[in-house]
Amino acid sequence: MGFVRGSLIFFIGTVLLITLIASNIFLTLSLSANPENLKEKIVLTTDEIASGSSETPELNELGKTIDRILPTIEKYCQENVEYTFSEQGYAISLPCTKVSEGKNAIVSEGVSQIIDQAYSKNYECGSVIKCVFQDNNALYLFSNQAKQEWKSKFFLMLFISIILAGIIFLISDSKIDFLLTLGLLITLSSFPIFLIEKIASSFDSLLFKVMPLLFSESNFVFAIILIIGLAVITIGVLIKFFHVGHSLIEKMSGLFPKKTLIKIKPNSKKNSKLKEEKN
Repeated sequence: MGFVRGSLIFFIGTVLLITLIASNIFLTLSLSANPENLKEKIVLTTDEIASGSSETPELNELGKTIDRILPTIEKYCQENVEYTFSEQGYAISLPCTKVSEGKNAIVSEGVSQIIDQAYSKNYECGSVIKCVFQDNNALYLFSNQAKQEWKSKFFLMLFISIILAGIIFLISDSKIDFLLTLGLLITLSSFPIFLIEKIASSFDSLLFKVMPLLFSESNFVFAIILIIGLAVITIGVLIKFFHVGHSLIEKMSGLFPKKTLIKIKPNSKKNSKLKEEKN
């Protein structure tokens, strides 16, 4: 019975670790898909966009377009205050004050407006596979539509993780060791976020090229999950070795009493008497 229980706990624990990792990934994606956050990260690559060497094709096209129409913009802004043009379906209203600041300032303003529009845009493709791999539209990954999709998947994985943790608690022999196990799994689930960007850099797919932006909040999520995991482990250690809150755990364990089998020992005197009568 102990082997079966241990095997079951190991299997459920493995599944729990997978769901925890998935929930961390979806949480990171949903937090990173923020217009202001993207602008802050992309502004560092303005030179790449201007030269057409950034990792996002849509933004590369913006740099090429500005190169082509820059003389027209400069001439138009001599007598006007704003120049409006369209780039891949995005309407960009360029203040002429930005033109006097140079090409990088123009690119930065155009990128900012594209990100805002891409975030609120309603994408008919409706999924990462269709939008990114088939339509080659990387900006879908930073849209509110994708953000809500990842947020719902995070809550789903979190709900499944809570259910699995509850099952492990119910079938565990030691409720105190459950805290140590749970804390260890939570802590381990925080580390794969660091590895995603390194693994993605070895692939040539568009999805992998934009990973640094998709996981821009990975450090924040890693820190939060790591702190939660270590906190749970600390509580488990305090209870197990220093008996802090030990009575509470015992009361919780009492809610789920173990079933015991009552063994009836044979009456040795009665058996010897029967043997004498037979003789």
